[in-house]
Amino acid sequence: TEDGSTLVRVREDIKSPWKELFKLNPFELSSSIIGFTPDNSSFYMVTSLDGDTARLMEVNASTGERRLIVEDSHYDLSSVMQHPTKHTLEAVGFDKERFEWVVLDPQ
Repeated sequence: TEDGSTLVRVREDIKSPWKELFKLNPFELSSSIIGFTPDNSSFYMVTSLDGDTARLMEVNASTGERRLIVEDSHYDLSSVMQHPTKHTLEAVGFDKERFEWVVLDPQ
C-alpha cells in the first residue's frame, strides 16, 4: 500500500473476487506466509503481529481469526519445517544464543 503496509487478500476459488483479510503494518517483524494447513482452510504465518517477537500463527482464511501455535517471549522464530505432501507442521527453529529446534510433530 502507499504507507508500506501489506494487504493479505483471499478468495474462495479462482472465479471469486478477492477480499481483504487484514493489513500488516510495515513495522511488523518478518511477516511472511509459510503455507496452508492440510485442509486448506487456514494458512501459517510467521509474524510479530500481536506480540513482541516473530512467532508462528495459524490464520483462518475465511475469517482472519488468528491462533498462536508457538512463540518464545525473548527470541524470534526463524525456521519452520512443514511436511512436503501432508502440509503438517513438523518443527520450528528459534535464533537463541545457539539455534534451537522445537519439535511439533514427534513422528
